[in-house]
Amino acid sequence: MGIAVMTKSPTVVAGLILVTGFLLGTCQSHPLTGQTPTSAQGLFTFVFDDGFETDFSIVRPIFMERGLRAGIAIITGWVGRPGVDTVDEIRQLRDDGFEIMSHTVTHPHLPRLTDEQIEYELAKSQADLASWGVPVDSLVYPYNQNNQKVRAIAAKHYRYARAGQRQLNYDLSNPYSLFSHPFERDLGRQEDLVDQAAKQNAWIFFYHHRMEASIRFDDKQGQFLEGEPIRFEKSGLKGQFFDNGPVFFGRSVVYGPMTDGNPIQGEKVIGLKSGASCLVRDVEFNDRDRLEQLLDYVRRQWPNMKMVLPKDGFRLMADRPTHAASVPNSDQPE
Repeated sequence: MGIAVMTKSPTVVAGLILVTGFLLGTCQSHPLTGQTPTSAQGLFTFVFDDGFETDFSIVRPIFMERGLRAGIAIITGWVGRPGVDTVDEIRQLRDDGFEIMSHTVTHPHLPRLTDEQIEYELAKSQADLASWGVPVDSLVYPYNQNNQKVRAIAAKHYRYARAGQRQLNYDLSNPYSLFSHPFERDLGRQEDLVDQAAKQNAWIFFYHHRMEASIRFDDKQGQFLEGEPIRFEKSGLKGQFFDNGPVFFGRSVVYGPMTDGNPIQGEKVIGLKSGASCLVRDVEFNDRDRLEQLLDYVRRQWPNMKMVLPKDGFRLMADRPTHAASVPNSDQPE
């Protein structure tokens, strides 16, 4: 393919060369962004907030099977409670290459606290983790809330901190208010955000909490016990019972999906300790399936997008020029 240039103007020549290169470079373009998958850039990071035990039992194998790792944000005052990562599990996650991050001691609304209370939450959580042999230098704000006072105190203890705001990161102009998006149930929306980050060579941060699945049920017999293992008779799926869903969602069971796949309509679910049972009417959602599908989408559609830990994304972004920008306060919980 060629273009004959009949002009003495260097500006016109340069413009035509640029157009020619663009046409050649987008012959196999991505249908949504117009950018070729092989030339796509951008960074992709996932962080799991609060330190739920599903970090270890569900998230860890999903990421490790793909050669990936994620950030794990620990509320140190919750460690020791049922359903929360133990100190040994936190250490194992660290040893397996996951990035452990501070998420305060008690998960408060930081902008509402005094300077002394903020200092306690940020310094004590870091000290707790260090005392367990897990030193950390990154922070996740509870509820994504922060303001100038909170950021200033965070800067005394951490290299960077993650907030919310549902935006992409283009540089490190706001190292103590890195933007992130919640991992929501609309998988198509999550894929669109990945496409946008790839097209714009940006860093997208997803965050989530406990890995859950939910089924609506019929013919419930007895009461399931919190934390007990459950088994789906026909499909052979395994899970861990968490609780009954909110009444306004209808009769449902929320559980941790320990194995791949979705239950079969009409199959029996049995609590292996309580003996309680119910029949599956339908599946409301399954975090495990959505997470696996999103990770595989990034690998398949954008093979050059780097799937990185927060600390590695921070290091890579540090090479980019920053632009002066005001840091938005985030006083409302997300």
